Amino acid sequence: MTNFYTMITVDIFVYIFLGFYLENVVPREFGTPRPFYFLFTKHYWCGETTNNGMPYQSVEIKDVSLGEDKSAKSIRENYQDESNYEDQIKSGDCFKFNNLVKEYEDGKVAVNKLTFNLYKNEIFALLGHNGAGKSTLISMLAGLFPPTDGDAIYQNQNVFANMEEFRKKVGICPQHDVLFEQLTVREHLELFCIFKGVNEEVFEEEVRKIINQMDINDIVDNEAGTLSGGQKRKLSIAIALVGGSEVVFLDEPSSGMDITSRRQLWDILKRCIDDRIIILTTHYMEEAAVLGNRVGIISEGELQCLGTPLFLIDRFGEYFTLSFRITPDTKVDKIIEFVASKYEGVKHLMFTEEITFQIDRKKETNLKNFFLELDSITASLGVVNYSVSMPSLEDVFLTVANREHDKFSKYN
Repeated sequence: MTNFYTMITVDIFVYIFLGFYLENVVPREFGTPRPFYFLFTKHYWCGETTNNGMPYQSVEIKDVSLGEDKSAKSIRENYQDESNYEDQIKSGDCFKFNNLVKEYEDGKVAVNKLTFNLYKNEIFALLGHNGAGKSTLISMLAGLFPPTDGDAIYQNQNVFANMEEFRKKVGICPQHDVLFEQLTVREHLELFCIFKGVNEEVFEEEVRKIINQMDINDIVDNEAGTLSGGQKRKLSIAIALVGGSEVVFLDEPSSGMDITSRRQLWDILKRCIDDRIIILTTHYMEEAAVLGNRVGIISEGELQCLGTPLFLIDRFGEYFTLSFRITPDTKVDKIIEFVASKYEGVKHLMFTEEITFQIDRKKETNLKNFFLELDSITASLGVVNYSVSMPSLEDVFLTVANREHDKFSKYN
C-alpha cells in the first residue's frame, strides 16, 4: 500500500511538471512558445532588472532609425524625417520594430521586414486593404502568433522574449467585441485592472478615471449583453485603456458606430494619448486624418510610406481637383476646351450638376494667372461657381495601395 501511494504521489508531480513544461514549449494555434531549454536560462530563474525593478531579458539594442538602412534608400524617401524624436530614441522610450517578419507554413508572407518606430503621446494610424498585414502585426505584438524573424523593442526590452511582462503594459481592442455578457461595464473594467496587476490603492480611482474619460457613466451598471453596438465598442476601448496601458492597439475601434458616436470617440481618444503609444487601424480615411499624428500605409506586408498626413499628401497626392457647378445652359465644351488648353492630358468626369477635372500637380502652371483668367470667363461660360481641392489622405491611400498591388501582380 505504501508503494501505491508513493507512486501516485510521484505521478502527480511528474504529470504536473510535464503539463507545465509542454504548455510552455509546444506550439499552439495561439500563443508564443518558449524555447525548449527555458528552464536552464538565468533569465527564467533570476531575471535581470530595469530601473523600476521589473524583470526583463537584456538584448542588444539596434538603432532602427530608417536613415541607417542604405539598402532601403528608395523606400526611405517615402518616410518623413524623425530627427525631432531623437530624445525618445536615445532613451529607449519608443517602440522599435526591427525587420519583423511573419511567414505562414503555406509560404504566405503576411508581414515582410517591417522596420519603423512608434513614439509616446501620439496616435499612429496604420492603413491598408484587407489582407495587407495589419491584424497579423497586432496579433504578433500581442503574443498570439510568434514572429518568424525580427525584434520588437520597448523600453530596452525584447517584447517577444518578455511577453508576460509586456502584456501588463498593453491594451487591445480587437475588431470584434470580446465581452462577458452577464458582467456589467464596471465589472469588466475591474476585472481587467486585476489582470493588469493594478495596485489596490489606486484600483477604484483607475476605474473611475476611465469611466469619466470614455463618458460611459450612464451605463456603468448595465450588463454587456444589454448594450448597443456602439456602447460595446466604447467598452472594448475602455478595457484597452484601463490599468495604465502604455501601448494600446485599437483594431478598427469605430466600426459599427454612427457618425455622431464616431466623432465623440475621436475627441475621447485625443484626450487619452498622454504617456501612451496608440496604434490605430481603420478603413475610415477621415478618421486616420483626424486622429493620426503619423500615418503608415502597409501593402502586401510591407510598410510603403510613413509620416504626417500633410507629408503623405504632399508626397503622394498626384492630382488636385477642379469642380464646376453647371446648369443646362452651361457651355460644357468651352469649359473642357479652356482647361485642356492650360493642362495637357487633363482628366474630367461628368455629373448631372457638376463637371470635375483631375489635374496633375506636376503640370501646374501659374495658378494665379489661371484663376484670374477663369474668373473673367465664368459668367460667359454659364458656370454657377467652381471650387478647387487638394488631394486627400484617401487619394494617397488609393495611389500607394494600387501602385504596390500592380507591382506585386507584375512579379507574380
